[in-house]
Amino acid sequence: QTHRRLHPFLFRHHTLLDVKITWLDKPGAKICFTYEIRKAGSGDVVLKADTIQLFTTHDGLLETSEPGFYRHWKESLK
Repeated sequence: QTHRRLHPFLFRHHTLLDVKITWLDKPGAKICFTYEIRKAGSGDVVLKADTIQLFTTHDGLLETSEPGFYRHWKESLK
């Protein structure tokens, strides 16, 4: 996981944010997202980040190939 805080930000009760989450179609047994959070009024970028989430077996071992249900879901998006 990585993140960059780009603009000072204090969360207040009535703060509006624009949040953009993008799924990245990557090969293998992982799900990748990027995130961008902006102040709604000014458009100032508050945070940019990305995550990689890995699939595991029922025994807790890392999957080495893409699970069938995930592959079918990705194909349904095309």
